[in-house]
Amino acid sequence: RFLYTRHSEYLVRCEGNSHKRGHQAHCASIDGHPSAPLRSDRVRGHSETIWRFTADGDGQTSIHLETLVDPRGNVPTWVVD
Repeated sequence: RFLYTRHSEYLVRCEGNSHKRGHQAHCASIDGHPSAPLRSDRVRGHSETIWRFTADGDGQTSIHLETLVDPRGNVPTWVVD
């Protein structure tokens, strides 16, 4: 059991690109931005996500999602990734 009392936030930048059979988006944490200064009442987590959308034919699309998350702060290590 653990006690986690501070709020978490994630600041990410996403970029996408298209390819012959679909689209891919990559979102990853960034360290900072002028519009989002660090706050003493928040813990800034880290994440990285890849979305792949691929046309499979017959009007179907496959969606692949890969996500790595580190909430940081006072959380058990089994929560990370």
